[in-house]
Amino acid sequence: MNAVKAFFELNWTPFLENMCEIMGFKSENAKSFAKTCKDHHVAWQLLLTFHTSALQEMLIPFVRENFACKEDLTVENYFKYYKANQASNPNYAYLNLQVCRFSQAIINFRMGIRRNNANLVASAKFHLKERFYGRFHPHYQNIEIFDSIQYHLMPAELLSLGNPSEYGTKFVDIEKAIASFRPVLRKYLLNPADHLVSVSGEKLHPSLPRFLELATAKRIQKINTSVLGEPTPEGMTEPVYITENEEKNHRRKLSKKDLAKKILEILPAISDDIVRAYYVQILKSLQDENACKDSFVTLLHELNDMANEN
Repeated sequence: MNAVKAFFELNWTPFLENMCEIMGFKSENAKSFAKTCKDHHVAWQLLLTFHTSALQEMLIPFVRENFACKEDLTVENYFKYYKANQASNPNYAYLNLQVCRFSQAIINFRMGIRRNNANLVASAKFHLKERFYGRFHPHYQNIEIFDSIQYHLMPAELLSLGNPSEYGTKFVDIEKAIASFRPVLRKYLLNPADHLVSVSGEKLHPSLPRFLELATAKRIQKINTSVLGEPTPEGMTEPVYITENEEKNHRRKLSKKDLAKKILEILPAISDDIVRAYYVQILKSLQDENACKDSFVTLLHELNDMANEN
């Protein structure tokens, strides 16, 4: 259930808020109910609606082209088609990551638990692990790391105990919800995009397409600090942001000292030596004058914009 909550928290702005509105969650209280997964059964239906709708929409171009070329409709051919035709579109790439890796892993985890299939559970946990690092869930980071260590140290005799059972999963009829959400996804995926946006058209944070890469790096840092005893690096507790407003709100909570550190981290990205020296002097003057925190925040955002342009 915590994996479902983490998935909803990450994908609420990009996809799920719009989908929930279509499904009747109109008021702020209703949206909050859906986003926080207050009801496990409702959350599961919403997850299945999103997963099935997105998967079907992503497959449509592949199926049409393969029918025309009379090629086999296989998983291998789909991923070849995706890499050749869709991976360059940030909207497609992000949706593919969320569906083919994360939501599929959540579904596999549930199936593995219900069917006593240890291999399926282990596979699902492996593919879900970055979720807890990209958005900073320290408690579940510790659980994931030490659970992984225990699994790899477990004797082979114990690993073989989790044999699949004949238990099946109850089918949930969500066809109407899927039929309503698929046109939204179709319109979203057909629009060419230079940057990642939500299905509502809101521009998302530039780092979000690199969610898997950044989350993996944070997991390595967590292992180094928790297992190997290395010092905690700067920025380890900073999440992969979903929107730029979220980043701004996060940085408003930082102290002036922390803001100055982040400014110093960004300065090397400014390629022009004269411009970089100019901003170094501005930072020094802010520190000497004990300027208000808003001045540091403004400088940080200005440097961020310049670094992104470079």
